[in-house]
Amino acid sequence: MNKKTEFFHQKDVVRIIDPLFKEYYAILKEVFLNKNVDIQHIGSSAIPHALTKKDLDIQIRVPEKYFEIAVKILAELYKEHHSELWSEQFAIMTHFENGIHIDFVITVINSKYDNFYKVRDYFIANPVELEKYNTLKLKFQGKDYLEYTRAKRIFFTEMFGEQGDMNL
Repeated sequence: MNKKTEFFHQKDVVRIIDPLFKEYYAILKEVFLNKNVDIQHIGSSAIPHALTKKDLDIQIRVPEKYFEIAVKILAELYKEHHSELWSEQFAIMTHFENGIHIDFVITVINSKYDNFYKVRDYFIANPVELEKYNTLKLKFQGKDYLEYTRAKRIFFTEMFGEQGDMNL
């Protein structure tokens, strides 16, 4: 049986997700000490008024010279995820903690993949566009997760072009 989508209002999960982000932020800052790494809370749980899967997405933006080592370090801590999408500038790790799915998106700063925090900021600044995204999610509430991800990729590609397709 395929996984079903379940969305929650961001305001209902913020009390769980925000402290978790702060915990991982501190861990990641310690791991990447003095490496000019930028750690961002991304995804719908970081966007007020968004519908979210009650998960945590963290973007780890690294200088190109540190990308390979960053991936190696995180691979020792977390599980590789969506490796079919990986490149020399983009990788994802995943982890579960207390029933919360956490994705770590590692990108090279200023690469074509370095757009996740920009998408978050776009939706925060454009509530009409956020409402369109929430409407898409509501269409798939309780339905097949793979169908939702296909529709989401189309939505992001139409909204942001080719780079929008990377917003899993």
